[in-house]
Amino acid sequence: MVLPSLDAGNEQTFRKINRPHPGLSIEKLIDGLCAFRDEFAGQIWLEVFLVEGFNTDTEQITEIKNAIERIRPDKIQLNTAVRPTAEPGVKKLQDKKLEDIAQQLGEKCEVVASSCIVPVPSGTKPNTQSCPRAQRRDDIRNTILSMLKRRPCSLTDISSGLGINRNEVLKYITQFQQQGVVDSQRKDGTTFFKAN
Repeated sequence: MVLPSLDAGNEQTFRKINRPHPGLSIEKLIDGLCAFRDEFAGQIWLEVFLVEGFNTDTEQITEIKNAIERIRPDKIQLNTAVRPTAEPGVKKLQDKKLEDIAQQLGEKCEVVASSCIVPVPSGTKPNTQSCPRAQRRDDIRNTILSMLKRRPCSLTDISSGLGINRNEVLKYITQFQQQGVVDSQRKDGTTFFKAN
């Protein structure tokens, strides 16, 4: 399974949201995803990250839909700013608007923003069976730090993503904060943690 992202259907919006390298254009990205689809036999789940005021009006959604039809993913997942963002003031879309856009994009589309589940890449889940206690702690510690280097996560994200008790996760997060390797930030009533 491959999980690429497509957050725009035109060049101007692509530049505003993704801030890509000058040599990369939206057309190159879409063409690349189309070529990949032609060669890749596995599942492609395309994430569309929606930012109010940038890529959520009717014209933008139509352009994104046209690109999706060219790419032919197996699934489309809508996401929005549920975690802290690089730019201050970015607000998440309301669930109703996400659902309306999902309807416009078709039956393969689902909203994943409100579930806030963090996928754990293959091979990064901690080894919790038949290993010494100290090794298990190191595995969990390294896995949590790896997650927090990729994106901000809440205690619930980490706990559900790794199948670890929430209190155990809190113990590791507290240690990380005392060591100065993890910071926290609140967004919409939830505390998110990110590795420095």
